[in-house]
Amino acid sequence: MKSFLKNNYIPIIIGLLFLIGYLLLSLIKHYTFLSGYDLSVIDQAIWKYSRFKIPITTTHVYYDTPVYFDHFEIIFLLIAPLYWIFNTVVTLIVLQVISVVASGVAVLLLAKHYGLKNFVANSLFLSYLAFFGIQFAIWSDVHSLVFGVAFLSWFLYFLETKRIRLTILFLFLSIFCKEDIALLTFLISFVYFIFNRTKLPIIACVISTAYLGFLFLVYFPHIIGVYRFANPNGLLSDVNPYYFINTSEKQQTILYSLGSFGFIPLLVPLYIIPFVADLAHYFVLGNAVVTSAQGLFAHYRSSVGLLLVWPTIIAISKYKFLNNWKVGIYLIICAAFFQYYLHLPLSYLTKKWFWTFPPEASNIYKMLKTIPSDASIVTQNNIAVHITHRDQVYILFPNVADFPKNSPCGIKSCRWFRVGGSPELLLIDTGNTWNILHYLSTPAEFNESISNLEKNGNIVLVNQKGTTKLYKIVKKI
Repeated sequence: MKSFLKNNYIPIIIGLLFLIGYLLLSLIKHYTFLSGYDLSVIDQAIWKYSRFKIPITTTHVYYDTPVYFDHFEIIFLLIAPLYWIFNTVVTLIVLQVISVVASGVAVLLLAKHYGLKNFVANSLFLSYLAFFGIQFAIWSDVHSLVFGVAFLSWFLYFLETKRIRLTILFLFLSIFCKEDIALLTFLISFVYFIFNRTKLPIIACVISTAYLGFLFLVYFPHIIGVYRFANPNGLLSDVNPYYFINTSEKQQTILYSLGSFGFIPLLVPLYIIPFVADLAHYFVLGNAVVTSAQGLFAHYRSSVGLLLVWPTIIAISKYKFLNNWKVGIYLIICAAFFQYYLHLPLSYLTKKWFWTFPPEASNIYKMLKTIPSDASIVTQNNIAVHITHRDQVYILFPNVADFPKNSPCGIKSCRWFRVGGSPELLLIDTGNTWNILHYLSTPAEFNESISNLEKNGNIVLVNQKGTTKLYKIVKKI
């Protein structure tokens, strides 16, 4: 152990620093009520799996359908038993951080497998963990894609080191995370086969293709009936290569992704096929669906770091003159530049606002203790994730209601909410800390909607602590 620590103290320090940094980033965000929609959806689904219930996530915008109608994420079933021991959303948050740092270990081992010098390998380890896609993924709550990338990194490492059983194991763990990851396992295996004519990548390609075929030719069209993330007229209905670069946001994503690894991946063009395909299935196949998935932010670029660090390792091993401390420094400079230029989430740890506990938060926690654990409740976006371990908890989605007469707002159309189910209670906090991310509308619009509910007699105030208010719903919203 002493010898191991002596020979590996630098990567151990790097890994521990990122582990601590990412844990602080995600846990403080959660405890200060900055977490949101996606975390509540996933947490409630896993909690229901752990209780052997149908995972109908009531905080979802589609509050009356199981979570597997949106994505095929078997990984949640595998995580669910942990909730038998640690029945809290914090389990999920911590697990994601550990999986991300562990994926960096796979990258480090892959770099050493290819004979990269220690300083260069450690620089890649740091660059990968500091990649903007990873940082935004940690900051954007928890997602199955991030777990998929973590497993994918070990799939790639075991594929490269020809560990057959472990390769197949991590292949299945990867594709079980999200329906589109099988595309990446197929492409990684295909590229690997081009340069290494062995049976293992062929097996991986066959499994990936069969899995994709089942999901997109059988499961979504015939069992579920629709794939909500396809273009309106079908998955392949509007394939135009120009969509790959048709917006400045997409162009920046491509440029900053390659720039994060010093454009070194371009030296081995075939190895960036998975990277191009990964962006293309968001930029082209999903061009008309979710535009938020086409930029730098959220969790969507978490896969890009792995798909670019692989060709970076290959290029450095192929062009021996790159395997030196100067290139290691260059990679660190690239990581530092984008950390500063994009003001990435790790920099939040240096900001006073991040460490400031919102004055409204203590009142929310006090109010939550007064609410029965079996009560059905509707609340704002950032509070919902703290009470998802119950059968019915809903989110207030902004809406408009028409009143031909007796309008609470004085005109025909009033600001209102779309609320799923028939909740008994409504919980909100109207403090100055919250914004559109927490209300899903502007504070002024949110407060106006609440006022309209009060004037119309839908809700009656039963408890108040500061700006935190608990209402009884007396008339369906």
